[in-house]
Amino acid sequence: MKRRDFLWTTAGCAGLVLPAAARASGSPCPPPTVSVEGGSAASNTCVAVTGLPRYMAGMTDFQVRNLPTVSGGAATMFASLPSEWQRTGQPNGADMVFLAWSGGVGDTAGKRLFVHGGGHFDSSNNGLHIYDFNGDAAPIGWRVASNSLSALGAVTQSTNTYSDGKPAAIHSYNGMWYDPRLNRFYRFGGSGFGPGGGGIDAAFYYNFATSAWVPFLTNSSIATTLGSTMVGAPDGSQVLYLASTKSPIFVNTSSAAVTSFGSALSGSEESGFATAMDTSRSNVTTGVCRYVSFYRDTSGPRAKVITVNWPAKTWTQVTQSLSGATAGELSAAGPCVVYDALRDSFWVFANSDETADGSISHIYEVGASSFAVTRTTLSSAIQCQVNNRGGYNRHVWFPDWRIIGTVHAHDQPMSLIKLPAT
Repeated sequence: MKRRDFLWTTAGCAGLVLPAAARASGSPCPPPTVSVEGGSAASNTCVAVTGLPRYMAGMTDFQVRNLPTVSGGAATMFASLPSEWQRTGQPNGADMVFLAWSGGVGDTAGKRLFVHGGGHFDSSNNGLHIYDFNGDAAPIGWRVASNSLSALGAVTQSTNTYSDGKPAAIHSYNGMWYDPRLNRFYRFGGSGFGPGGGGIDAAFYYNFATSAWVPFLTNSSIATTLGSTMVGAPDGSQVLYLASTKSPIFVNTSSAAVTSFGSALSGSEESGFATAMDTSRSNVTTGVCRYVSFYRDTSGPRAKVITVNWPAKTWTQVTQSLSGATAGELSAAGPCVVYDALRDSFWVFANSDETADGSISHIYEVGASSFAVTRTTLSSAIQCQVNNRGGYNRHVWFPDWRIIGTVHAHDQPMSLIKLPAT
């Protein structure tokens, strides 16, 4: 029996509906260059997927592919900037948007990655930077969202907004969310631009329909907290800002009504949470959803299992220990976290420890029920800046294609990581 036929037979017996990656016909591939610690050997899966762009085709498991060629946009974030913003270093450098406790949000359906950061005295760059994966022979590439970036002359220090009314740059951490229904990019709190740093007690969203930043909340509800994480309701009606050291809040996306619930997520602004939704254990009909957050815990490698009841505006958390020989490497701030429904696991990479030496060499798979950790070496390292503070979900996940797109430096091209389907 051919492997393709076996997949169909076993899927039918189990009553499963496989995603496009598993349903497609196989094609021969060379073996991947990987090493696996704490688990079985890596599989060698290479499948043809409907709609797969040519620039993603032919990748083997755990292969890294860089994208130096684009069509229409820029190959690097730095190249997409207006000339006055093509700077590096403090206090206005593009490099600091990636280096300094800042991250991104993926838009899988729209095939885009949003990057936003800077803050403190690291960078005043307040632009919303977009990488567009649409295309076939090559992705479109980088651009700056229209009217999102202030002129350098409008920058003011230690304020919620610059003189043009646009929000100041922040260490964005994981305090961002994209809602495809309202077509808005949200950012809450963060450490604002200025020599004194400190938290921004405001929230904004970028409205793609009007190409404008809109003040969303400017009051004590945000409570100037750092290192927090944010998730959104599946129907887009609410966001939950899980403050690290202050009272978390539910916010209605239509009325901006605020409902406080629960206590601080950790009590430490250095935890560096990054969160992904466990879609297999979430019920979008009832609105009770499960999220898992990875972070730095001085007591050992742990994750926060967070259950949110969106209609009731309540949430609970359970601290879950991680196991495995390399689990300790996940006790670090600011990772990128992907939930993979096909394998019922989380993929974690690019935390502050992994990025500190200027490259990302490993990816970690964490069982969604067992929380056992397996480390795999990527085919080649993804370049980032030395002493990078972590990726903070600066990635987009394409589950049907088994591809992650991620980038960790202002002057490096986008990188792809191919994940196994079996």
